[in-house]
Amino acid sequence: APSDHWAVSVTEVHIADLAAEVWSTCARDSRDHEALVQAGRTRGIELEVRHFVADPLTQLSLVAGGLALACLPYSTAPADTDEVVFRRLAPTTERTILLLTDDRVPARAVETVRDALLAG
Repeated sequence: APSDHWAVSVTEVHIADLAAEVWSTCARDSRDHEALVQAGRTRGIELEVRHFVADPLTQLSLVAGGLALACLPYSTAPADTDEVVFRRLAPTTERTILLLTDDRVPARAVETVRDALLAG
C-alpha cells in the first residue's frame, strides 16, 4: 500500500477491507492474477483490477503513486520504504496443485515431486 494508506497502522490486512481499492497485478489470466481474483471471489468480492503489469517494480511504482494496490508473492515481505508499506494479506491465498500419474510412473518419482511441492 502507499505509505499514506490506512494499512500503515496494521500488520495484516483482510482482503474484504480492500474490496473498494483499485489493484495492479501481473498479466490478465496469469497465475498471480488468478490467485488474487479467486481470493476475492471466494469471499464474495469482485476486485477492481485496473492495471496489468508483469514487472513487480512497475507495480510498486503504481502503489507508490497511490494509483493501485498490488499483491506480490514474497516468501518474506520486503522492508517498508518511505513510499510503500508491505502488509500480509489475510486470509492467505492458496494454490491447489493436482498431480496426475499413471501406473507407468515409478512411485519413487511421484513421491519426490510430491515432497518437493509440499516443502516449497
